[in-house]
Amino acid sequence: MGLSWVNKERMRRLRIALSVAAITAGLGVGSALAEPQTIYRETFGYCTNSLGKEAADQTTWMGLVQGMPKQKVSNLKVFSYGSGDIGGSVNSNPNGLSQGYSFWFRPVYGLSITTAEFPFDAGLLKTTQAQISYKQRLSGVDANLAPNKTQLALLIDDYWYISNEAVSQVRIGVWEDVSVTPANLTYGVVPLVYGLGPTIPTDYNSPLPAAGTVRAFGVFMGEVNGRVRIDNFTISSLLPTGSSVPTAVQTPSVSACPEGSPDKTGTYVPQPTPNPDDGDSTPDHGTPDATPTPTPTPGDGSIQTIQYAFCPLKQQGSGRAIKVSGAARSKVLKKIPQTTLINLRDRAIFYILAQRSLPLGALVNVKVGDYNSQTGVLTLSKRASAKPIRVKLRTSAQQALAEYLAASGAPSSATAPMFMSASSLGTLKSLRGAVCLSEIVKMARTRTKQARVVLAGLGGSKKK
Repeated sequence: MGLSWVNKERMRRLRIALSVAAITAGLGVGSALAEPQTIYRETFGYCTNSLGKEAADQTTWMGLVQGMPKQKVSNLKVFSYGSGDIGGSVNSNPNGLSQGYSFWFRPVYGLSITTAEFPFDAGLLKTTQAQISYKQRLSGVDANLAPNKTQLALLIDDYWYISNEAVSQVRIGVWEDVSVTPANLTYGVVPLVYGLGPTIPTDYNSPLPAAGTVRAFGVFMGEVNGRVRIDNFTISSLLPTGSSVPTAVQTPSVSACPEGSPDKTGTYVPQPTPNPDDGDSTPDHGTPDATPTPTPTPGDGSIQTIQYAFCPLKQQGSGRAIKVSGAARSKVLKKIPQTTLINLRDRAIFYILAQRSLPLGALVNVKVGDYNSQTGVLTLSKRASAKPIRVKLRTSAQQALAEYLAASGAPSSATAPMFMSASSLGTLKSLRGAVCLSEIVKMARTRTKQARVVLAGLGGSKKK
């Protein structure tokens, strides 16, 4: 029996040794006892005169809403103080006083908080030894009083990978640790649109790719209705032998602060971490809110239920076809500022009309669901009973349309009219109407006249 036990023990140890050797060989590292190393760590340092300013300009971290460019609806600011667990940064720049954090408190759907300051090989995340950790402090709750949650967001080459697995805040008003193994998660994949925040994935069935470059990383939130704070974002992984990835720790420093700032002159002394509250419209001080207020849902009496009205079918696809040349479009767009929903709508329409020759009525009764934001294909109709035509929008047109849709709130329903009438834009109404042919024609004539452009089929003459 003793000999049998010895043989079994030898075989068990041999199997373990072979398994460790295989894992080590697969990772390309020279030692089975290799420890994961920190390849990135951000403690959200700040300089005193950075407080209250845009995080994208001060810390290289950026907040983007789906389909929207930087700072369009941004409230991602540098704000003191952080989690209290202040350590040195790794591959993070700038590296200032390690007491700050950034926060967001506007109710929104599809928020990403990411940085592109440190690209690295995506293969480093494929090993189960790789870890991404951070601290979160989320104050929002949904309509069912369930706390807000964060998902992992990775930009690998030209696609965003957003994790299906999400980490909810357990207790409102406190810092909580998050740690995930990227290789063990499944992801929703959405294409990168330059300058815009990634959209919410429709499915989450993809693993991480085996190769590629992680160009940006951070967190994603499908729903935000309270303050979002992230601190001490850390990425660690086993590094191959001879890796050139730097792992040196940068101690907190004021070297990146502007000359003459209180940090360098010595007139500013960092203060102890206060006890912030979670009121969404007040400064961070005082006592945490006892009972968070839930986000209202349509139909519960707190806001009106939206209904939609469409134009007569005979207008669909009617009118003379026009095509806006690139030069004419450029002149028109210079006269249309990006300040109101009506302006954003008209800009999107002119981008689409610059694609190909289309009757103005092709834009009548188009629904939000007729546009595939993943492929950039917009489905239009020549006539009410005719076979639909599909237009592949250029990137500039996709961006203009995404900006208008995100600002108008139309993405909440696929059955909503894509291009709404002027009377329906700008205020919350119980009835939202589609823009009809007469308004489109009037808008096109007015905009081209302002730009001193003549388009065949519209009538009118060049402004003297």
